Amino acid sequence: MRLKRSKAKNAALGIGILGSAVNAKATWDVVREISFEQVRELATRPTKMLVLASTTPEAERIARLLVGSEELSGIELGTLDTDVWNIAAYDVIFVHESAPAVTSKGLRERAKNDDYAAKIFVSSVIPFNRAEADRIRNLISEGLGERAMAFARSYPVFRPAVIARLISESSIANTQFSFVANIPSLIPVIGGAMTVGADMIVLTKNQMMMVYKIAASSGRPLDNQNAIFREMIPVIGQGLVWRTVAREATAFLPFAAGTIPKMAISFTGTYALGRAAEYYYRVGKAPSRSQREDFYRQARGLLIKLPFANRLPSASAITPGPEDEELAPTGS
Repeated sequence: MRLKRSKAKNAALGIGILGSAVNAKATWDVVREISFEQVRELATRPTKMLVLASTTPEAERIARLLVGSEELSGIELGTLDTDVWNIAAYDVIFVHESAPAVTSKGLRERAKNDDYAAKIFVSSVIPFNRAEADRIRNLISEGLGERAMAFARSYPVFRPAVIARLISESSIANTQFSFVANIPSLIPVIGGAMTVGADMIVLTKNQMMMVYKIAASSGRPLDNQNAIFREMIPVIGQGLVWRTVAREATAFLPFAAGTIPKMAISFTGTYALGRAAEYYYRVGKAPSRSQREDFYRQARGLLIKLPFANRLPSASAITPGPEDEELAPTGS
């Protein structure tokens, strides 16, 4: 019986090693076929924001705080009695008013019946200051989804919040995928071998897409896709080998034992890669080895917040710690 079990393990291991060799080529075949067209279109589409306040000068002051710039291209200003006849003409409508908040309530009521309506954000803080601007930017970054990339691209002050959310969402998505991808391992021997390397294609594709979104949010030129690929290679490549080895090592564990390590590897690898990409596009060079180690330590610190035993969290459950100050979204 022991001999048979040993042969089975060896057979599975052989399949796993062969699968890794095959999937190495398959992974890069998939990478070459990735289309970033939709992301590029979302990121490069001109932003449109309307800021309403008690007076036009006050609306202008608030707008400058929100975008962190004296340049207000793409931003319209108005007073609380401005007739906003087409709420679908904007990505964001920000209203600064106190109770009873007649203007914002009316806009939100209209938005309920319009799938293309702008996202409405409101503040009653007087005076509207930098801290409140930080809080509203974080809400905008979260509320716009992928459309927030265009705001980060146009207004650098949005980048920390937008990129932090991109990294969190991608890390959670890959963690969730690792859980689902490990289900075939319930099939004895062959099931485990089938999962080895195959899910790396999807995980790497997701990570490539994350890096591209970070590049887009960081204001990088997006016209030359091949140039973007070349930029990505040193960033992606840093973590590819260790992830492959670690994931293969866990692939032959029983389902319950192998799933949690895979999820942990997916989360920490994706998060650390996202931080490395953010650093690369912000500073213009790859992070040092000690910096990459810091990113992994930060990822492990966040990992303990993942409630594996109960359910997988949403991206909002992952909050950067104090050491993540450069990427942490401000406000609440």
